[in-house]
Amino acid sequence: MVTFIVGTIISAISLNFTMLMVGRIVQAVGAGIIFPLIGLLVFTITTLPFTMLTETTSLTYLTVAFAVRMIGLSMVMMPATTAGLNVLPNSLIPHGTAMMNTMRQVAASIGTGAFITIMTIAAKDPETFGNSGLIHGVNVSFYWMTTVTFVGFILTLFIQRAEKHDQRMKKVRQAKNH
Repeated sequence: MVTFIVGTIISAISLNFTMLMVGRIVQAVGAGIIFPLIGLLVFTITTLPFTMLTETTSLTYLTVAFAVRMIGLSMVMMPATTAGLNVLPNSLIPHGTAMMNTMRQVAASIGTGAFITIMTIAAKDPETFGNSGLIHGVNVSFYWMTTVTFVGFILTLFIQRAEKHDQRMKKVRQAKNH
């Protein structure tokens, strides 16, 4: 139990420390795609260790993999939140923040439900296979999660910076007016 609590604290510290550092860099440089790209790559790679769980997997293994995974998550979430709120006028930022938090919680609930469903469907009968059957369901669920994060990584390659998009739209409008 103590190891679990320490692992959770280490993961939270890594997440918050990285969010602080990424937030400062994003504030200075701007919210480009480099952090989401690197973050989703880290997130995808560190999801893979969770596909190889066994009955003898140590809590230290899980803690380290999860802490590094949280670093990847923070590299995605901080710039995305910043970029999303930066496009709003000051009067709409409180509403944007509320909407963003609500959508994040809804998406997390849907994701949790989907992956728990995959885990339950993929789990083998515990009476026949014991704990290994249940762990198999967890591994399959993390394979799917790895796939989803990899698709997110690929989609990140197609993100346009807002300034470039605005410039393109301005050119399109000028071409239509002439």
